[in-house]
Amino acid sequence: GAAVAGAFPFTRVSAPTAGLVALVLSGAALAYVAKKRGRPSERTGRTRLRYVAHVAIGTAATSATVGHALTASSSTTGRLAFVALIAVSVLGGLSTIAYAVLPPMLARVERDGALPEDLPRRRVENERMLFQTLSGRSDVVKKIYEILLRPYLTLRLGGLALLVSGRSLSAEKRRLRSEADAMLEGRGSGKLAGLDTLIDLAVEGRALSARGLGGAWVRGLPVAHAVVVAAFVVALGAHLLAVRWGGP
Repeated sequence: GAAVAGAFPFTRVSAPTAGLVALVLSGAALAYVAKKRGRPSERTGRTRLRYVAHVAIGTAATSATVGHALTASSSTTGRLAFVALIAVSVLGGLSTIAYAVLPPMLARVERDGALPEDLPRRRVENERMLFQTLSGRSDVVKKIYEILLRPYLTLRLGGLALLVSGRSLSAEKRRLRSEADAMLEGRGSGKLAGLDTLIDLAVEGRALSARGLGGAWVRGLPVAHAVVVAAFVVALGAHLLAVRWGGP
């Protein structure tokens, strides 16, 4: 929204001027990539400052590019560069939102640390322990599993639902136990051995799915952003050559 609103002042200047400003701002935004790939700084404050500056400069570069596109004559290379920068901006914006929103959500559903490549193994182990715990339990516990816990585990995008719910793992376990108690209506209270363990494992299974989904977004969006940045650089170079040798 800020990028679109900021484009209007650039429509009041000449197309070459707006294009030159867009080029300079794009170069400044790209400088962040080079700095980020260098040796990490021990001063985290500077790292944060550079990140905020990158987001702000990238937004301004998009504004200048939109203003330039609205006033310049149309060309194939110009359209390609414009579309590429819009894609860069959208993915960059989504990455910014993901880094602001997802880490706190993931922290609520993490019982312990695990690398992304460890999550599939952890899910297999969780399923094994679920069925091991379910074996030999009372018919009441098995019925609760079939009606409540199994649909809970197999719900499509259940991990996303846990992330956006804002509940911690302990709160999610209490919620499931309350639903199980409501199903029983006071009956079968002496045949519930193993139910709490099953609930713990069910919540842990959904939490693992949530961690895999959230982690994929946190890791995948910056990668997609970087790939589209490379495409933008190529399209921008082609556009500059076209302007230099053949006009807009």
